[in-house]
Amino acid sequence: MGGRGGGALAARTAIDRFLARLVEAGEHPDWRRIVGSVNSDVIHAGRERGVDRLGTTLLVAVVGGPLITLIHVGDSRAYRLASLGDRPRLDLLTHDHNVRAELLAAGLDIGEYRERGVALHGLTSFIGLDLEALRIDVLAIPVRAGDRLLLCTDGVHRQLDDDQIRATLSLPTSQGAADRLVEQADQLGGRDNATALVLRLGVS
Repeated sequence: MGGRGGGALAARTAIDRFLARLVEAGEHPDWRRIVGSVNSDVIHAGRERGVDRLGTTLLVAVVGGPLITLIHVGDSRAYRLASLGDRPRLDLLTHDHNVRAELLAAGLDIGEYRERGVALHGLTSFIGLDLEALRIDVLAIPVRAGDRLLLCTDGVHRQLDDDQIRATLSLPTSQGAADRLVEQADQLGGRDNATALVLRLGVS
C-alpha cells in the first residue's frame, strides 16, 4: 500500500504466511479464517520491526474445475474475459474496498465528497487493519475453458478503461497480455505500482 512505510513488509509477509497457512489448512480451507490469521501475522511482523503503519491488499484465485474461488481484501481487482466469440465480454468480479465504492453503494454523490477533499481511493479494508474492521470477500465464480482471468493492482485498473483491458486481454499469449497491461499503465501516467497476472483457463 502506497503511503505506508511497511507496505513491502506487509506484502511479503502476507504472501509467505498465506501459502504456509494454506498448506496447514488441508483439503477444505476456511478462507476467512486463513485471511484473518494472515492479517494477524502481518500486524505481528510490523510490531516486531517497529512498524505500526503497514498494509497490503490481498487477491487470491484458486483455480480448478468449472468454478474459481476468489479471496479478496482491498482494491486489487479480478476480471474475467469470457470467451463468447468475436467480442468477448469483460466482467469485473470483485468489489473495491475503498471510500469511492462504499459511497456509490450507498447511493451518495461522490462529486460532493471529492469537492470536500475526501480521499476517494482510500482503502476501507486491507491486510494490516484491526480484525474487527477487516472485510474479507470470498466468491465462487463460474468459468469456461478459454476464459481469461486478470488479477491486477489499482496501478493498472485506474489507468486503463474496460475497452483497453478487453483488447489487451485478447492478445495471443497470457504473458504478452500481462506485460502489455503494465506497459500501458506506465505510458498513461504510471501513478502507482502496476502488477498484472493473466491466466487462460482450461487450456493446456
